[in-house]
Amino acid sequence: MDPQSYFSINCPYGCLDTLACNYDVNATINNGSCIYPSSSTDEYDVCDSLLWLDGNVYTSSNNTATYALTNTVGCDSIVVLDLTILPNPTCVISQNGFSLEASVSSDYLWSTGEVTQVITPDSNGAYWCVITDVNGCVSDTSFFEVTNIVSGLNEVVNTNRNLLKVVDVFGRDVNPEKVIDKITIFYIYDDGSVEKKILIE
Repeated sequence: MDPQSYFSINCPYGCLDTLACNYDVNATINNGSCIYPSSSTDEYDVCDSLLWLDGNVYTSSNNTATYALTNTVGCDSIVVLDLTILPNPTCVISQNGFSLEASVSSDYLWSTGEVTQVITPDSNGAYWCVITDVNGCVSDTSFFEVTNIVSGLNEVVNTNRNLLKVVDVFGRDVNPEKVIDKITIFYIYDDGSVEKKILIE
C-alpha cells in the first residue's frame, strides 16, 4: 500500500468541530469542510395579511416568528420573519358643488367606472369609490348619496326663486348667452334647487 492510501485510511479528513452540522466522528484531520447553522431575515411590507413559510396567516406586524429549513447535510437555516402590515387607506367622499371628490391617493375606482379623483354625477343616487395607495393597499368601499341634481326639465319650478349663478360641470361660472359649443350647464337658485340644461350654439 502506498503511503498516501495508508494515510487517507488511517488518518481520514473531515470536520472535527462538534458544533458543526457535518461533524465527522471518524475524521482525525480537519479539512475545513465544517458547515454551521445559519440565520436569515425574511422581510415583508404587505397589506392586510401574509401566509408565511410556517403555514400561518399573519394579520399584524411580527418580527419574532421563526422557521427552520434543513439542508442536505442536516444543517438548519433559521429564517426570522420581519413583517410590517401596512394600514389600508380610508376613502372619504366630499361634495363640492356638483362634483364628488375622493381622498387623495394613487388610484381611484368609482361606481361610474371613472378613475379620477373628482367626478361629476349626472343624476341623483348612491355613488361609491374605492382608492388604492402607493403601497397597493385598497380602501373599503365608501358611499355617498347625491340628492341635489335635477333629473329633468319637467319638474315643478318655484316661480318665487331667484337665480344665483350659472355654472358648468366643473363649477365654473358660465354666461349662457356666450356659449359657443355644446355644453351642459346648471342654474343654481336661492331656494337650493338646481336646473340642468344642455345648450347648443
